[in-house]
Amino acid sequence: MKILEIYILQSCDTRFNFIYAMLKSFEKNFEKLLEFATKNKFEKLIKKLVNINKKLLSSYIEILAHFNNTTLELSYNKSPTIQKAIPIKASLEEICVKYNKMKS
Repeated sequence: MKILEIYILQSCDTRFNFIYAMLKSFEKNFEKLLEFATKNKFEKLIKKLVNINKKLLSSYIEILAHFNNTTLELSYNKSPTIQKAIPIKASLEEICVKYNKMKS
């Protein structure tokens, strides 16, 4: 029996990019999940969902998107990508510094 009409990805510890996909899926389905929990009176779930800082969640997703895109770019297998490694590393370091400053 299918209870939810939505599908939220579950974490896969062996794949870094899956954390990004899981959080993106959760964010996309947040309102439907809250609606479902409210409709079915799942009080513990409602309390947990209401306490989620959606702005912080969006920030994490935005940061992880950079790493996800980098992984995809470096994984391109029809041509060499080694020449991209150093510029991409520098770009990711800049992004991390930027978000760290925003956090402070």
